[in-house]
Amino acid sequence: MNHRRATFYCLLWLGSTVVAAQEMPAAFQGKWVSNWDGQPTRQVVREYCRMHDNDAAAMLTIGKHGMEYDYWEAGETVDHVQYSRRTDDTVTGTARYTQSGFEVDDKGDLLGMEVIFRRKIELKRQHDTLTELFLDNTVTPPVWRWRLWYRC
Repeated sequence: MNHRRATFYCLLWLGSTVVAAQEMPAAFQGKWVSNWDGQPTRQVVREYCRMHDNDAAAMLTIGKHGMEYDYWEAGETVDHVQYSRRTDDTVTGTARYTQSGFEVDDKGDLLGMEVIFRRKIELKRQHDTLTELFLDNTVTPPVWRWRLWYRC
């Protein structure tokens, strides 16, 4: 009986691993650009897409199994997405976010930092635009906001 129970739990664990490895819809995959307030004009987007390194731009690269954010002096890796809804135009669920960047210590030196947490993910695509619900933790208390991304 214990062998059967162990086999059942192994299969259950493997099943949950498959869920974590779901792919992002193909229409979402690629390079996207935005700015700090999340409302860039199309002209600004064209300029950002031509540049590889721009302090004012936020870049989002969506692959099959996750996303990479590059902005200012920080970045985020998003993986282990678990969908509550996944269509060709909508992704909703939770994901693991790994934030990396820098902190300044008491002496003024930059220290590398990395923070890992799980958070809600919500993306809606319409043609060449992507709308993202994101947690803005630059204000106290943190608030949920919408950011508009354009495809490069």
